[in-house]
Amino acid sequence: MITINLLPEEYKKEYAFEKARRFSVLIFLSLYFIIIVFTALLFGVAAFLKIETNFWSNKIESEKSTEKVQQVLSLEESIRNINKKISIIKKADKESVNIVSILNNLSNIMNEDMYLKTLTINSETKNVNMEGFSSTRDDVLNLEEALRKSEWIDAETLVSPNSNILKEKDINFSFAFKIK
Repeated sequence: MITINLLPEEYKKEYAFEKARRFSVLIFLSLYFIIIVFTALLFGVAAFLKIETNFWSNKIESEKSTEKVQQVLSLEESIRNINKKISIIKKADKESVNIVSILNNLSNIMNEDMYLKTLTINSETKNVNMEGFSSTRDDVLNLEEALRKSEWIDAETLVSPNSNILKEKDINFSFAFKIK
């Protein structure tokens, strides 16, 4: 079958334009309808979720008021408090320095003619400053040598001022060092 289009050229352009316009309107209306349907579905889902959330919130609140839950909540609170106290004790234990062992080690390496006047220990940095009295310079030098050889002192940090060896008798000595 043969079809002949006898329309003038300007009508053909109008017809093509009208066809494109109607197609655009159809697409726009379809998208508009789809957006309205999805919006309605989203509002439905939002309303459903809000109802469910309120239901479960009310249920949780009513469960919290029961006696068993109150006991569990009080136990949890007491456990949290105990854990805080334990962490404080652990921190203090980690930062502490065993003073008794330091004094014991010092008494083992000091001569009977020597005594300590002050002993300062910084538990955070593990720095020790000690001052004392010795009757002879040889005792001070022996003490310094014993401190350098001891296993519990970092020998590189041992500081012995020159005033420790200036006098031969009745010496007020001082040492500073770091504990390993």
